[in-house]
Amino acid sequence: METIEKAKCVEVGFVQKTHGIDGELTLQISGGLMDTFDEVDIIFFEIDGLLVPFFPDVIRIRSQKMATIQFDDLASLEKAVEFVGCKVFVERDDVVADDTRFQPELIIGFSVDDINKGHLGKIANVSDYSGNVLLDIEKENGDLIMLPLSEDFIRGFDEAEALITVECPDGLLDLFE
Repeated sequence: METIEKAKCVEVGFVQKTHGIDGELTLQISGGLMDTFDEVDIIFFEIDGLLVPFFPDVIRIRSQKMATIQFDDLASLEKAVEFVGCKVFVERDDVVADDTRFQPELIIGFSVDDINKGHLGKIANVSDYSGNVLLDIEKENGDLIMLPLSEDFIRGFDEAEALITVECPDGLLDLFE
């Protein structure tokens, strides 16, 4: 099986548990992304750090955040249990987002450049602390920068290039050197 780069995909949830005895999986889906599963042909599971494609046979929407999924080549409970806990991804182009609210998971994998300091790294995670949204930016050396997601800092947003350009206040980035 071929893998795909994480930068070309969006994490949409994880495998919560098995469902039944025929290899079905129950997926916990991030809010606002359920419509993505109406048209998706390929789903990627993160296995040993790589995104491995699987082709769903049947997808049943159970609620706004829950779906069950069945694959032809995953037809037993014994095989299905190995996928419990795996992160689930779809290709970025396949995402159908709820346009009425911000979807932080859609910018994971974007590069972040600072006008003054240059390339900072890639967004590894987006955390929400009581309404204060922080970008966890992974530098090339593996260190993390935690940057508040604020309109005051953002100078550019290029979805096609998966790039966010920021201008951080003096001294903020010095905290992470």
